[in-house]
Amino acid sequence: MIISIPCKFGEKALCRRMLVFCGVDWFRWSSGMEYTYFFETGDFWHEADFYTGDGAGMSKYIEVDNVLLSSFVLREKGLPLRGEGSVEGFRFKNGKKI
Repeated sequence: MIISIPCKFGEKALCRRMLVFCGVDWFRWSSGMEYTYFFETGDFWHEADFYTGDGAGMSKYIEVDNVLLSSFVLREKGLPLRGEGSVEGFRFKNGKKI
């Protein structure tokens, strides 16, 4: 599966101001995909800033294995939501995906 990202991990992108892109989470809703993008702020008390979107207009992408999209009933995981979905993500720190 293709995951839309704003730039390469470790590069700067605009998130209210120019910040280093350090992570992405994705969730497959019945209506489509939703992405949460994380950016390093450099602030000890508030390490990351983030925003969500549908991935439209992103200039780069990463490809992930479809096994990361396995679906489950959300209430079984303790989430107070109805329906089924999946959530996964990547973080980037010190030059490596973690």
